Amino acid sequence: MQFSWIEPGKLAASEMPFFETDIRAQHAQGIRAILTLTEDPLTFLPEITSALLSALDVRLFHVPVPDDAAPTHAQAREILNFIHSAQKEGHPLLVHCMMGIGRTGTVLHPFYFDQGLSLAEAQSRVQARCPVCRRLSPSQRAFIAAWAEAGTS
Repeated sequence: MQFSWIEPGKLAASEMPFFETDIRAQHAQGIRAILTLTEDPLTFLPEITSALLSALDVRLFHVPVPDDAAPTHAQAREILNFIHSAQKEGHPLLVHCMMGIGRTGTVLHPFYFDQGLSLAEAQSRVQARCPVCRRLSPSQRAFIAAWAEAGTS
């Protein structure tokens, strides 16, 4: 399983890590926090246990977002708070959904808006660092545009 460093050593994106070997490989590359955007939590998978995550000292945060949908405003705020908290604590973070495309790409944009990037700059940055994240649903695109227009942070 591969992932892309969106911000090297700080923020990565990928598809869902289905197996213990995936988690261990990500851990070996520095991941210490995981943000799951699928309907079911990561620990729903038989090989991904709380004991494994605890043994590796990996923080897990789950925000259920339906496939092809965008998070709610409240969920997006929770997501950003978790990302900022992980960064403040020096925990490199992996963001993932099922395929690492739509929901993952959607939540990366507000992260860049918080850093002062415009919509065009955020889109360019996300697409350059995670090319598959350009394939967003209409509702995901609308969410990103509305968040950027509102200047929500």
